[in-house]
Amino acid sequence: MALARIDRANAGLSFLLELLHATERARVDGDIDQHMDDGAREGLLLACRGLAEYVDLQLHATKH
Repeated sequence: MALARIDRANAGLSFLLELLHATERARVDGDIDQHMDDGAREGLLLACRGLAEYVDLQLHATKH
């Protein structure tokens, strides 16, 4: 069961990182109307951190 949670969280983390990368590409190469504001990018980073911490907790839980 824990491995399924880890797998889903890892998939979510991968998606968020791809989305964050796309927003950065749009910021660098896109028009001004394609830019995501700083607050939204900060939210993506916080979501990534949260999922990474969750994966870490789940991994440690499977060791016990």
